[in-house]
Amino acid sequence: MIAGSATPIIPLLPPVYLFLVADSSIHLTLWEYFVMSTGPSQVPGSTHYASVLAYGDFMLADGNTIHCDGIQGISAVVTSDQVQTLPSGQPRVDLTRILTHFHWPSPEILIEQHPSLPSTGTLTGTKPGGTEALLPGKATFYQHIILTFNGRPLANREPLVMTAQDVTQWPPIGSNFFTEAQTDFYDLADLDNPDAQIVASLCACKTDTVSVINLPQENPT
Repeated sequence: MIAGSATPIIPLLPPVYLFLVADSSIHLTLWEYFVMSTGPSQVPGSTHYASVLAYGDFMLADGNTIHCDGIQGISAVVTSDQVQTLPSGQPRVDLTRILTHFHWPSPEILIEQHPSLPSTGTLTGTKPGGTEALLPGKATFYQHIILTFNGRPLANREPLVMTAQDVTQWPPIGSNFFTEAQTDFYDLADLDNPDAQIVASLCACKTDTVSVINLPQENPT
């Protein structure tokens, strides 16, 4: 067992966001978070950035396990503006994950969204109806990520599936997403090699959506 219990980082933002606060006229700092949510009618066509905490165990092929507990990260999701109706009468909207970022230093692990593979999802209302019935609902994400462990990039072939059954607001602040199955990771360079060996597996993972990150918007011209 590796004594790799990670301590929370509060809060760590990826370098890609630095340009958002470079202008001295923008008064929002990297540490300012605003908890806000929208009603069902505002879910379709929305985009949000959220602060997320991750918990889980990475099992390595050599038998060692790395435990991660409450690691700070960021996610961003775009919601389709088209509401579908299932045969059951329940409304559903498609989701696109456009950003995933987690990092902790000991052991050194970086998790980023795979830029070449899709990361999608759905939000499905619990009851039949139109847009107004999207909440409460169930949200599921199907993610492809790149996990870099001590400088070694790994990736998953099958999507990492995580579901929250109790989504009452959007963004899903306060909702807990749980993995539906173990996800295996391979060396990134061998991802398409059918004979590649599993390097690590992620099991029993949970993420908590903590708060919305309110990004400054450009003034319309």
